[in-house]
Amino acid sequence: MESKRRDYPWRRSRRRLLLILFGFAGMVALALAALHWKGGTSLETQISAIRAKGEPVTPAELAQRFPAPSKENNAAETYVKAGEAMKTVLSDKGYRDQLGKVNRTPTQERFAAELHQWMEKHLEEYADALRILHEAAKNPATRYDFDLGRGFAAPIPNLLQLRGSAQLLQLEAYVAAEDGDSTRAVEAILAALAMDRPMRQAPILIMQMMRQALRGMACTTIKRVLPMAAFSEEQLSRLQTALADTDDRDAMTNAFIGERSSGLSAFDRPQVFLPQIQQADNWFPGASSFASGLVRMSMTASGERERYLGYMTDMIDASRLPLPEALDKMERLGKEAASRRSFIPGLMEYLIPNLSRSMSQAARGDALMLGARAALALERFRLANSHPPAQIVELVPAFLPAVPLDPFDGQPLRYLSDDHGYTFYSIGENRKDDGGEDAPEKNLDVVFRVVYPQ
Repeated sequence: MESKRRDYPWRRSRRRLLLILFGFAGMVALALAALHWKGGTSLETQISAIRAKGEPVTPAELAQRFPAPSKENNAAETYVKAGEAMKTVLSDKGYRDQLGKVNRTPTQERFAAELHQWMEKHLEEYADALRILHEAAKNPATRYDFDLGRGFAAPIPNLLQLRGSAQLLQLEAYVAAEDGDSTRAVEAILAALAMDRPMRQAPILIMQMMRQALRGMACTTIKRVLPMAAFSEEQLSRLQTALADTDDRDAMTNAFIGERSSGLSAFDRPQVFLPQIQQADNWFPGASSFASGLVRMSMTASGERERYLGYMTDMIDASRLPLPEALDKMERLGKEAASRRSFIPGLMEYLIPNLSRSMSQAARGDALMLGARAALALERFRLANSHPPAQIVELVPAFLPAVPLDPFDGQPLRYLSDDHGYTFYSIGENRKDDGGEDAPEKNLDVVFRVVYPQ
């Protein structure tokens, strides 16, 4: 005879509770799925609009737009090898101390004799790296292979080694100028400016920031060597042309497009930016995959991916405006995005770089470059007329195609001249004319000043 299991009231209550919980979970899942479908539809509309403009959306599309270089044009065969040859000395404290002394020497003074000797010895020790850098400068097609299809995981060159290579060329220019060898000084500066080419179209923001830093070093080199050696009209013109070639307004826009592509793909792998998801496997096997899928669905349903795409697209469009307008609009967009952030940070907060700050740094770099170009034009004017111009407009059109405009306000670059030298300057990030006072930590003017030797 079968015994009938007694149905206690507490068991019935538990079943009801479980049914309620499962029913609620099912409703939540259905709601999320509906929101996911709705969010996905809106997202696809945005993506279609971007593709209609001919812009890449995914890392794979980005890689197609910026294909890898051939082996003979791969910068890994040149610049990377030069950097590798210097990797040990770059972390040496003695090297850094000596380099600090070089940078602290006032531009109107000659280097101390022992410092000049140290630079000569350093150049001799790394003559092979110098040779590679000069050879690389002769190939205008040299580019880096970034493997852009990997998104944020794309490998980039060693930035410390790139900087070390630029420093090597800077030291060569300093030694050559002090020795009166203007030809060697010019070739060293041209080789330093050529390091810009492999990075110019790189759709990676950090590479554009490094490009700006290396070009800034070349401008600093020009600032010091101009009064140190006698440069010919032809040499000054070559430097001026090389500087002008580094001026590429599309470079930052391409970098923002690359950031958008990589960031959008990161929404499919939130565990890369949210390590808590990866730790879920410690609870039970497969938990991270389940949590990752839930987060992806939640982000689409909440519209976070859509907001990210809209923000990045607005920033990209703003970057194409004239620089003063671009800076204003990007700053405004950045503040609006910050004001909409929730108390609980989402993946968008991890992915959005400070694009307005990056653009402002690029504008500083452009201002310094324009000052250097104007200084080279002034030196050419002085060779032809035996005196500097009274106004910057006198350089046009014989020595400059047009009066350079300040990236921060669109007005002519400011120009000052006295018995000790001359100055070209931009009003900088504070959008205020500080009379040519240069203090980067205070966001004052961006100054290119040439001081005559004492």
